[in-house]
Amino acid sequence: MIPFFCLDMLEILQKKLNKLVINEETVWFQVVNREAQFEIIRLNTEDQLFEEGIRSDNKSLPDYSNTSVNVYGKRAGHITLKDTGEFYQSFVVKVDKRGIDIVADTQKEDTDLSIKYGNEILGLTDENLGLLRELLVLNYREYMRDKIATLWKTII
Repeated sequence: MIPFFCLDMLEILQKKLNKLVINEETVWFQVVNREAQFEIIRLNTEDQLFEEGIRSDNKSLPDYSNTSVNVYGKRAGHITLKDTGEFYQSFVVKVDKRGIDIVADTQKEDTDLSIKYGNEILGLTDENLGLLRELLVLNYREYMRDKIATLWKTII
């Protein structure tokens, strides 16, 4: 049997929840927090470009030439776009009320990496977008749980 005072408290919480107004724009900026932004950059740079050698459209980056491997000491396999690390360090996630945009300085010396390898070097694959969605859902749940906990504290 639930004590009477608990039922009263639950009714009060229900009334407060019914009146709760969530500003979607505010929630969006809370959900796409710094952690999520760092994860977006990690997925794009380390996971896709470095490890897998793929662009956001799942097309492969070309392999380093024999000269690059034998003369310049590049690793054998796909181009990583991380020669100096400068390109990876330039990645920024811009968040606005319309969505998320990944930007980076693609100009390296005389070469624009986005022209040479395609604009798709910036962006997430469908698989990584799925991982990002999972993270954002977790962040949203945490945000809502905190909101409800705050309401609950006003009752007890």
